Amino acid sequence: MHVFYTETITPQGLLLSEEESRHAIKVLRLETGDEARVLDGKGNFYRGSLAAVLKKQCVFDVLEKQTLPQRKVQLTMAVSPTRQIDRFEWFLEKATELGVERIVPLITHHSERKVIKTERCRKILVSAMKQSMQAYLPEITETTSLKNFLKQHSQPNESRFIAHCRADNLPHLMHEEISGAVTVLIGPEGDFDESEVKAALAAGFKAVSLGNARLRTETAAIAAVHCLALKTL
Repeated sequence: MHVFYTETITPQGLLLSEEESRHAIKVLRLETGDEARVLDGKGNFYRGSLAAVLKKQCVFDVLEKQTLPQRKVQLTMAVSPTRQIDRFEWFLEKATELGVERIVPLITHHSERKVIKTERCRKILVSAMKQSMQAYLPEITETTSLKNFLKQHSQPNESRFIAHCRADNLPHLMHEEISGAVTVLIGPEGDFDESEVKAALAAGFKAVSLGNARLRTETAAIAAVHCLALKTL
């Protein structure tokens, strides 16, 4: 069954965006009465029947609705974008498949890329959510500096970690206790510098390892997401 995403749920039904509608009608050639799954990215799965094709949008009647609870751990990944943007986009896709609530593109001293196209990133998140049938669409924020992130990011009872390579014998993230909210900082190809690590520690983050191998930024970020996903099974 085909899968679509919508942000617009009305008493008249599920209203697809122009882009999703074009894909449904022009590419998949769905007709009135055809059924599909529709996700709203807020925990709800709908089974719908195509009811109407408007000028640039189509509407599905709701046949069935299923609501999934939020994950036990709400994960924020603050990750420095990679110089090659396709590697960062790969991380977005895989992190969505594994389960993440929020992604913050983080600008640090050694960052080689300081601008990303947030709207393109969001489309990748939507596509990955649909493909993997995740109930919740991750949020992606605008880029921010590490300094501003440490200053503004505050959640009560949150587990905070910074993964870096500037020290030996750090505890592995897999062995750490976590609460209902978790934030992990992942640096750029050149890692965080010493002053950034100190600033994160002063802000309540704990330094952790992701293993003995020296990982690329996007690999380290996925390793962190996977560790935390395993801990919440």
